[in-house]
Amino acid sequence: MKHTHIFYTGVFITLLAVMNVSAWFVYADVTSAAIADPALMRRAERMQARLVRRNLPSASIETLAKALQERNRLLRQRADVEFVDSETGTGLTVWSVSFHTNPTWLTYDAKKAVFTVNEQVIQETIQIFGVPSLKQPNHVEATRVIIDSVPRVDTNNARAVSGWTYDAQTIAKHIAEFLSHASGTIKVSATETLGTIRIDGKELTLLGTGHSDFSTSLHARAVNVKKSISNIHNAIIEPGEVFSYNDILDYPIASSNGWPNAKVIFGGWELRDAPGGGICQGSTTVFRSALYAGLPILIRKSHSLYVHYYEKHGVGLDATVFPGQQDFTFLNDTAGPLVLQAYTDGFDGYVHVYGIPDGRTVTLEGPYFAPNAPHDLLVNGRALRSTEIAWIRHVYKKDGVVQSESLISRYNSIPSSVIKKYTQPTIASGQ
Repeated sequence: MKHTHIFYTGVFITLLAVMNVSAWFVYADVTSAAIADPALMRRAERMQARLVRRNLPSASIETLAKALQERNRLLRQRADVEFVDSETGTGLTVWSVSFHTNPTWLTYDAKKAVFTVNEQVIQETIQIFGVPSLKQPNHVEATRVIIDSVPRVDTNNARAVSGWTYDAQTIAKHIAEFLSHASGTIKVSATETLGTIRIDGKELTLLGTGHSDFSTSLHARAVNVKKSISNIHNAIIEPGEVFSYNDILDYPIASSNGWPNAKVIFGGWELRDAPGGGICQGSTTVFRSALYAGLPILIRKSHSLYVHYYEKHGVGLDATVFPGQQDFTFLNDTAGPLVLQAYTDGFDGYVHVYGIPDGRTVTLEGPYFAPNAPHDLLVNGRALRSTEIAWIRHVYKKDGVVQSESLISRYNSIPSSVIKKYTQPTIASGQ
């Protein structure tokens, strides 16, 4: 993790040579007029009585009045902790802190009769609760299980999640300094960190992410999409093994098994209601995750009809399946196991591939249509047809080897509006 950098703006602070590492002890001089304040003296008397009842050391009324006056000053202090991306410098969030919002940060030292800014408590607050609006990475432990004959992992209902890391100890130190002396802004850098899955003593990190959208789906299809993506969740693929999408589906594909009727393509042209309509959204999403992870695709076929559900997040990057006839498969050619974590968030579907990185990186170049395809992009020695969409995947290996392949999707027809929409190809990489 990169070191957290702290910058001060608005106020210059001179550090006291007598600083204590666990807390800043602040004891301001007060005037005799302040000590003579009747209200302050009454509060000091009540405080003294409480200390006596608790068998704690008690100072004179005048000393306690000074401590209370200093406490009043500290309660007016505030600081804004601004977090920025350590890579780009982009602002992430601003955390406004004070003793009003965090009263436990201010403690009373009965032996010294002073209120102290407790740096240790500030650090513990950050470590336990984190920073509001700044998600921390989540690392999960996994064990192997078999569910309905499918090898999976058990993560105790947890998902590995990327987030932001920062140095809580350094931040606590500077918050304590700031709140002790003057209000202002502290700028802190945070580093984006991938969540991990730990299994058999091995740490798996994110290799690639597939994303799809089903916001325009009717209710029955949305039910099938969510069920199909949940079937992918926590599947494990050992080194050298082949992942089969059809093998992990919850059979039978029937309404009685929670697969309602929705539109399915029959014969390449006809749309009919049938149980499980929408399961191809799951195969499409896991296909995209395998693409971005740089894994070899073994069996994959696009839909015969151009389906608008799959346009977002990868026009032309869909994978149709039909149990017993058409499957989607890929190979785990890495040195360790792969774990697929899959879920839906609203009407977005996600599949994350976790594994042991071997230095490979991936870019997808496209989409290409007949009007904008490069002259050297050939399909079996011919130019791209008007009914085809192409992408080029480049997998860059650690040893310098580059593997490039064309991904061709063939449809009965492609709406002209789609071709006009994607006139400029892009280069994408996904994690």
